[in-house]
Amino acid sequence: MFHEELLTKKRVIPAYFDERLWQFCQRIYPGSNIALLTFGGEAHGIKSNGKILPHRDDTYAQELAYGVNFGASAAFGYNTDRRGNKFTATTVEYYRLEPGTIYQFNCKHQHAVVRQEPGIFSLNIWTIRTNLDKYPGFALAPNIAALLPK
Repeated sequence: MFHEELLTKKRVIPAYFDERLWQFCQRIYPGSNIALLTFGGEAHGIKSNGKILPHRDDTYAQELAYGVNFGASAAFGYNTDRRGNKFTATTVEYYRLEPGTIYQFNCKHQHAVVRQEPGIFSLNIWTIRTNLDKYPGFALAPNIAALLPK
């Protein structure tokens, strides 16, 4: 939401905007400007298992990220070793996320949603870097730039 990163094209473009979700995200993470809503189950003919494979967020994102868990319980895995590449290593910690849990993490560490109950919804919120050499020509969408503090 708000912005979409096109990783294979090295572009960030405007995306879906909803005023209520924007306000909610700003209460959780003031100044944030990108979010992702995921779900597990079936809605409007779309099926999803709700899992997110272990990964690190690309360079477009600042390190600080927040997650909000809605609807059902889930397990969040987080590799405490920034350089670690093995998600089965002893450096991976697992957290049970109950509905309503709000958590913060460094999105440059491997992280994943590894288990969930049906009906999970999760909102991940972060901020796009302002110095995006990897994404030439990037600018925040004008409607979003106008909403952020100067």
